[in-house]
Amino acid sequence: LTLNAGWLLSARDAPDWPNVSLKGEGALAGLGLVFEVTTPDRRLDFGVPGSQVNFALSGEANDLALRLGMLAQFGADAKGDLTIQAEAQAGAVVSVQAGLGLHTDVFQLNGNIRPHSSGRRLEGRLDARGQNFLPLLGRGDYSGLNLAFDGRTQISVTKDSVSFSGLSGTLAQAEVSGEGLYTLGPDTGLLSANLFFDGFDGSAFLPSFEVETGWSNEPMNWALLGRSDADLDLRFRQLKLGRLPIETARGTFKIRDGVVEAPALRIQALGAEILADLQAEGGDLTPLFNLSARVSDLQMAAAFEAFYDQPILTADVDGTLKMRGRGRSAKEMVASLQGAANFEASPGALTFFDLPAMQALRGPQADERGRDFERGLGAFTWRDGILETGITEFVFASPQHEAELTSKFNAVTRKLNLDFEERLGLAESEDPASQPVRLQVTGDLAKPQVIVGPQTPISTPIPTPIATPALVEGSMDRRVESPIERRDPQSAR
Repeated sequence: LTLNAGWLLSARDAPDWPNVSLKGEGALAGLGLVFEVTTPDRRLDFGVPGSQVNFALSGEANDLALRLGMLAQFGADAKGDLTIQAEAQAGAVVSVQAGLGLHTDVFQLNGNIRPHSSGRRLEGRLDARGQNFLPLLGRGDYSGLNLAFDGRTQISVTKDSVSFSGLSGTLAQAEVSGEGLYTLGPDTGLLSANLFFDGFDGSAFLPSFEVETGWSNEPMNWALLGRSDADLDLRFRQLKLGRLPIETARGTFKIRDGVVEAPALRIQALGAEILADLQAEGGDLTPLFNLSARVSDLQMAAAFEAFYDQPILTADVDGTLKMRGRGRSAKEMVASLQGAANFEASPGALTFFDLPAMQALRGPQADERGRDFERGLGAFTWRDGILETGITEFVFASPQHEAELTSKFNAVTRKLNLDFEERLGLAESEDPASQPVRLQVTGDLAKPQVIVGPQTPISTPIPTPIATPALVEGSMDRRVESPIERRDPQSAR
C-alpha cells in the first residue's frame, strides 16, 4: 500500500463549515486507489448525519477480482473498477451505492445499512450482468461452461448470513426466479433456496464423447458439491439435456459434506411420469452416483423422434431402472456402470415395418400380418459399462406371430449390436411368399448402420426353395429422412 493523503479543515467563514475532509490517492497491490472522507464532526465521528465516504479502486480486472476473493478469469488486457459511495443519515442509517465492473461483468448495489441485533445489516437491490456465473461460486475447472447471467434481487446481509428474495432474471437464456438464505458456519455454510428455471439448457454439463478420442479422461468437476452444504428445492420447466426434452422436473436436494441425496425426483418427459431416487458424491470424494427410477407411460415414438427423428416404435412403456457408476473421469464412470432395467410395452406398433424395404421382404401378406403387437416384455443388465438384453419379446395380434430382440451396447465405445428376428406362425411359415424379417443395427449409437434381410423361419421348415431378396443396407443417421435406404443388390452384397 502506498498512499498520499491530506486533511482539509474548513474555516469558520467557509460555506462547508465545520466539515473535515480526508483525501488521498495511491496504490493497493497494484490497483489505483482514490478516496475522500468528509464529516461535519470535528471529532471525526463518521456516523454523524451528513458524513460521506467515496472510495474507488481501478486496474487490471484479474488483480481486482483476486483482491475481492474472486477467480482471475479475464484476459490480460481486461480492466476493472470498484466504486463505493456512502452517506450517513438520521437514525443511524447509512445509504450505500456501490458498483463493480470486471471487463464486461457489471454489479450494482443500491441499499442501506441499518442497526441489527447482530450489529449491522445491509439491505437493498442488487443488479448483476456477466458472461459466466460459475466462477462466482469459487475455484474449479469451468472450461466449456459459460452461463451468462442478467438479473436483479433484493438482498439482506449480516455478519451471520446473506439472504436474497424476489430473484428475477436469466441464466444461460433461461428465466430464473426464487429466494434463498446462506448461513455462515464455522467450517462451511448452508444454502437453503427455492429456485425455478424455465427453458434451461443443461447440455453443457453432460459428459462429452469425441469420435476420435472417446469419453474424456480429464478429471470430472464435481467440486461444487463440496463448496457448501445445501437444502435446495429446484423446479424446471422445458429443461433440455442434449436431445432429450424434459417438460417439467422437480426435486429436493440435500447436500452434506459433498454427498447429495434427492429421494423423490419427479420428471415429466416424452409423455412419461418418472419417479427417481438419486444419491451422488463429489467435492473431495471420488464422483459416484446411484440412481433408481420407475417410469410410467413412456412414449417410445416420441423418444425415437427426439434422438433419431424417426418413430421406429409406437407404444407406451412402463418399467424400472437401477444404475450405479463411479469414476474420476467420464471414461472411468461409464466403464464402471452397473445396473438392471425391466420394461413392459402396452399394445403398439413396430412402425419401421412400413418402410418399403421391410414391406418387400414380408411379402404380399405383410398387411395381413400387420405391424401391431399386443404386448412387449424385456429385461436388460448393465455390467462394467456394457448393456445386454436378458430377454426381449413382442407378441403380435392375430394371426399370431412373435419377434425377439437381442442387443449388446458398449457404453465406453458407444458401439451397438442389435438383432430383431420375426417369428411366423405355422400357416405363414408354410407360405413361400411370406418370409420372416431380420433387422440388424450395428455401429455407433449416434449413427448406426442398419441391415434388413430375410431370416430362416424358426417353425416348420419350408419344403421348397424360395427366392432370397438381397440385403438392404442403410443408416439411422438422424439427418436423413428414412433410417433405411434401399441400395442396389451388388452394392448391398
